[in-house]
Amino acid sequence: MLFFDVSFVQISGITTSRFAFIYLVLYAFFNKIHLNKKLFLILLGLLALTSIAVVQAQFSEDYTQVSRLFFFTIYSLVCAYILSYWLTNLKEFLGISFICVLVQATILIVSFFNPTVKSFLASFVVYGGNFTIEEMYRAFGLTSTTGSALSIIQALGVISGLMYLFFFENNLLQKAVLSIGVLLILISTALVGRTGLLIGLGAILISIFKSSLRFRSALLIFLLVLINLELVWVENIFSSLDNFSFEYFSGWLSDSFNVNDNKTLAALNDMNVPELNLSTLLGTGKIIGLNGENASGNDSGYIQTYYSLGLIGAIIFYLSILIYLLGILAKFKNQKDKIVALLLLILVYLIENKEPFMFKYTAVFYVHLLFLLFKSSKK
Repeated sequence: MLFFDVSFVQISGITTSRFAFIYLVLYAFFNKIHLNKKLFLILLGLLALTSIAVVQAQFSEDYTQVSRLFFFTIYSLVCAYILSYWLTNLKEFLGISFICVLVQATILIVSFFNPTVKSFLASFVVYGGNFTIEEMYRAFGLTSTTGSALSIIQALGVISGLMYLFFFENNLLQKAVLSIGVLLILISTALVGRTGLLIGLGAILISIFKSSLRFRSALLIFLLVLINLELVWVENIFSSLDNFSFEYFSGWLSDSFNVNDNKTLAALNDMNVPELNLSTLLGTGKIIGLNGENASGNDSGYIQTYYSLGLIGAIIFYLSILIYLLGILAKFKNQKDKIVALLLLILVYLIENKEPFMFKYTAVFYVHLLFLLFKSSKK
């Protein structure tokens, strides 16, 4: 419910994440779960930033930043903290998250190739983002999240599957199921967004590189056989879609791997960066303009937050979350855990440069919860 937030057509304003938050608050109350000192201080700091954002919104008449900070606080921090008590151990979390993403991957693949399923989902799910269900080059699932934000969640499923595969003892059947599941999730990611696809592929390559030679060879052969089978299947099934241009779709995907002439990077580099002045130093309070446009003129989460919350506020926000998470990481007992956790933390701050993914909550929620379970060594 937290991983895949669903907003329903029939029930305006009610989402699955809000139900999950209420349940977790009640769980924390009845089980007498108290916030630790460091998280309490972070929450106080975010409350202060939110209060500033409210004042800014009085002048800008845009409460988007207020909403972003509020939901970031309750989902990415509070919910993750309470769930670290609700879950038994790290293995359980990785298993649950992997299964949830695998189920979503199945829905995404089916809806992509079956317009009837896509229309059925759209009859009760409110989809966000820049795409409508008429967009035939994007898959839609049982979640209101779409596009690159959804691709990030799918990539986290790939990471969960790989961690489960390499962190714990598994028999041959479990290894095969995990490998097939990871591949299916990766395929679904390609149907949703390129950002998650790159992350998923990167995670697989790192995992293969760090594994033993014997396992590495067996996994590579297994994946190559599966990929060849999938390519035959994909080629046949793509040809059955009406008005679908496989050339356009493959070109869109391949642009992700084009280092010299990457259209996404070129677009990001060409975007406006508001100049630093008194207004942007203290914050304009604007995320969305009067006509619904991007007020800062930039997709980067850092630039949007800098423009809205101000340079001082943006630095305080990003730095305080970084210090808090690094504080948890510093207490890890296992060096391998530290390396994996640090890579995930770097990833969160890297992708923020593309879009405000931290304010789409799932990535920080996932990393925060993972860190808490790592720290407690609940394996």
